[in-house]
Amino acid sequence: MVVHTTDGSFSGTVAWFASERSGVSAHYLVGLDGRVVEFVDEADTAAHAGSTAPPDLEVLGGVSPNLCTIGIEFDDDRDPHGVHRPDAQYRAGARLLRGIADRWGIPLDRDHVLGHNQIHPAKTCPGNLDLDRLIEEARREPPLDERRGTRHPGPPGPRLVVLLPARNAAEDLPGWFESVERFADAVVALEVVLRNPRRETYEGWDDGANRAELLAAAESSAPQWVLSLDADERLAADDAEALRDFLAGDALPGVAYGLQCFRMWGDGCDPGFRWVYRLFLHQAGHRFPDGQLHFDPVPTALGPGQHVRTSLRIQHWGSHDDDRRAARIAKYEQADPRGRYPTGFGGVDEVPATVVPWAPRPPGTPTLVGARPVGRPEPTVAEAGRPRLVVLLPARNAAEDLPGWFESVERFADAVVAL
Repeated sequence: MVVHTTDGSFSGTVAWFASERSGVSAHYLVGLDGRVVEFVDEADTAAHAGSTAPPDLEVLGGVSPNLCTIGIEFDDDRDPHGVHRPDAQYRAGARLLRGIADRWGIPLDRDHVLGHNQIHPAKTCPGNLDLDRLIEEARREPPLDERRGTRHPGPPGPRLVVLLPARNAAEDLPGWFESVERFADAVVALEVVLRNPRRETYEGWDDGANRAELLAAAESSAPQWVLSLDADERLAADDAEALRDFLAGDALPGVAYGLQCFRMWGDGCDPGFRWVYRLFLHQAGHRFPDGQLHFDPVPTALGPGQHVRTSLRIQHWGSHDDDRRAARIAKYEQADPRGRYPTGFGGVDEVPATVVPWAPRPPGTPTLVGARPVGRPEPTVAEAGRPRLVVLLPARNAAEDLPGWFESVERFADAVVAL
């Protein structure tokens, strides 16, 4: 592994790697705040260490450094020798090194974790990064097989890739990334990573084609789970934690999971919510529905009978005041001037009758529940957000056991059939 310092900002490094003029790349970038971005798959070559190395550097075996190393850039915010490198950057870098070392059988020592200046002595890279500290912290990290199968750095648990269809969203993106970094392992973004032709208005906006492109692009990110989250949507920290716990525990394949989408307004939220289905286990060949606007981005193979509701909540900030509300309505009027998709714009064309404070997620809230909006009828069992479970009881002369039996079964059964 070869360690570098950026001599530039995090965003500047991302832009430089994306430019065809740069002619350089690295496998990873570690931010000062602990963000980790992957640019090149570990099995592929990145142009980060050059084609030649000192002959006395025996660890490379005379092979071109680019061909036998994994390159990791560390953000220095344009001050490679004076920057204060927070603990978060060292923790994220150490976890990344430990994962790479475990995947490729690379010893965690100074012979196998090199500064760029060890390959090219004229370089001062990696600046003031403390390689000894980085290696020592990496050694203390748990082995990869103890991290529940996480393929790349990120939160513990299965690998979650978040799809972002973003257009003219510069105002929303800082808050979106601040939210998503709590729970996502990778992001695939339209018009940030992928690029559509420029349009001056929303006329011709095809949400179905955009989301299909995102899903296809996500294949290269090795997703286990996929979640779609728009630029004006957020998950609060407690719901983000519940999402990670759910994916690591009770979440199942063959299901499209619904989240509760609350419309934020001013300093509070509309107490009612609508169901949006966004979360599913990824499988090769999955396709989103065809349609220009207003559909749930979950695979067509997962029909309504496989839609399960959860208590996970999305905060929707796309119309949280009169100006945003008017802009959102205008956007949809441009995209759908004939009103072929009359959905009420998800309710954003109405000012909420009541606004309540956003409530923290109560500790111990089950993820699979039949939650319902305030003021709406109790859902039927078929609508309650979980499969219908009928328990069979072959009982004879069991009067002594039945009270405890029913006390147990009422926790999980929808119906009982008893002999």
